Amino acid sequence: MNGETTRNGMTILSRSHFRASFKGMGFDGMWQGPHNPRGARPCIGKQCKRGQALPPLARLGWGRWSSQWVAKGEVGKSRSLLKRYKAQLHSLSLPEKEAAVGVMLGDASLQTQDGGRTHRLKLLQGEKNRLYLCHLSELFSDWILSPPAPQHRVSALGREARAWRTQTMSHRAFNELAEIFLPDGGKKSIPPNLVGEHLTPRGLAYWLMDDGGRSNCNRDRPELRGMTINTQGFTEEEVTWLSNGLRLHFRLDCWVGRDKGRWVITILGRSFPHLMRMVGPYLHPSMLYKFPLAALAELEKLGPANHAGEGQGATE
Repeated sequence: MNGETTRNGMTILSRSHFRASFKGMGFDGMWQGPHNPRGARPCIGKQCKRGQALPPLARLGWGRWSSQWVAKGEVGKSRSLLKRYKAQLHSLSLPEKEAAVGVMLGDASLQTQDGGRTHRLKLLQGEKNRLYLCHLSELFSDWILSPPAPQHRVSALGREARAWRTQTMSHRAFNELAEIFLPDGGKKSIPPNLVGEHLTPRGLAYWLMDDGGRSNCNRDRPELRGMTINTQGFTEEEVTWLSNGLRLHFRLDCWVGRDKGRWVITILGRSFPHLMRMVGPYLHPSMLYKFPLAALAELEKLGPANHAGEGQGATE
C-alpha cells in the first residue's frame, strides 16, 4: 500500500517510495514520516527486521548504500567489506570535526599512505590519560575499527613508560584537517586564522585536555595564577597567532611566555569564569586534574547542567 508492504512483521519500501519520503527521515536513521508513524526502519532491496539500525544518511555517500550497507562489526579483516564500509561514510560530524581541531592542536597527528588522497587521525596518550583516550575512541567510533592498544616507550632518561594509542582508518573525510594543519603535506603547522575560522568552545576544551596544565606563575598572587597551554612544538610566530586569536575571538586574558626556551601560552586566572562556561560541558572527568583549583571552583558554580561529564558535549 502506497509502495509499502508488510511481510512476517517486516516492512519493505520501494525505492521510489523511499526517495519520496526522504525528508521524513531523522538524522539517526529512524523512519519518522507519515507513512510509517510507528518508527519501523526502511529496507531497500531486501527485508530487515523492525528496529534494525541504519547509519545516519548525512554521513553516507548517497547512491551507494541502499544495496551494500555494511555494519562496522561485520568488517573484520575483509578488504572488500572495509571498502564498502568506507564508501558509506561521507564526512565528519560537527562534534567530531570540532574535537579533531582541538586534538590536532594538541597531541594528535595526521598521516597519509596514498600521497594525500586520504588521511588518518592518530591518537596517543600516556597511561595516566587512558580513560581520556577511550573517550576519544568512542567519539570517533565510526572511524576506528580497533580498540586502544598499549605502546611501550623509553624516555630520554632511559625509563620505560606505557602509553595508549589508536587511529582512525584512512578516509577522505580527514583531508579537511590536512588542509588546515598540513598545507604542504609535511610537518604540522598553524595558519594565522586558525582560531577565528576553525576553533570552537568544544575544540578549545579538547585542546586544553590534550595540552593544558596548571601554571606555576604568580604563586604569590593566586588571583592571577593561570593555566598553561603547552605549545612548545610550534614556532614563536604560530604561538603568537594562537594567543592573539584566543584574546580576540574567545575574550581570554592570555599571554605568550617561555618555558625552558620554548614558547607557551598562559591563560590568567581572572579569565576562568568565562573559560569554564565555554569548555565545561565538553570536559572529560578524567582530565580535570589538569585544571587549577580556581578553575574547578568556577566549574562547580555553574551547576550540574554545565558540570564536566554532565553536559551533552562530554559524551557526544
